[in-house]
Amino acid sequence: MGSYVKVAGGLLLDLFLNYSVSYIETADYKVHIGGLGAGLGLAYEF
Repeated sequence: MGSYVKVAGGLLLDLFLNYSVSYIETADYKVHIGGLGAGLGLAYEF
């Protein structure tokens, strides 16, 4: 899930959040390697 905001002129600020679920399974146990991720981006639109 994400969104962007036009800051000034063609300058864009991009924000996103993500959650993933992933497991690694061995013979003895199961490990959860997923989780919450977030990001911030800066871009210029011509």
